[in-house]
Amino acid sequence: MKTVEPLRYEIRVRGHLDVGHSEWLGNLELRTGFRRDRPVTVLSGSLADQSALHGVLTMIQAMGVTLLEVLQLEELD
Repeated sequence: MKTVEPLRYEIRVRGHLDVGHSEWLGNLELRTGFRRDRPVTVLSGSLADQSALHGVLTMIQAMGVTLLEVLQLEELD
């Protein structure tokens, strides 16, 4: 059986999320900023698998937050 390595993701959402949401969102790092003069939050870090990614995306949807972008980051060898 093949072992699945955690993958790194960067997820952008509209608005500024409170750092307290990190635990709900897979313990991803939250950074707030602006994009085109609009508030955004960037969530970044490793998730165990695609199921974990879907769980984070479901929580974002349940919070009523607008998803802007999801990127899978390349691992450096």
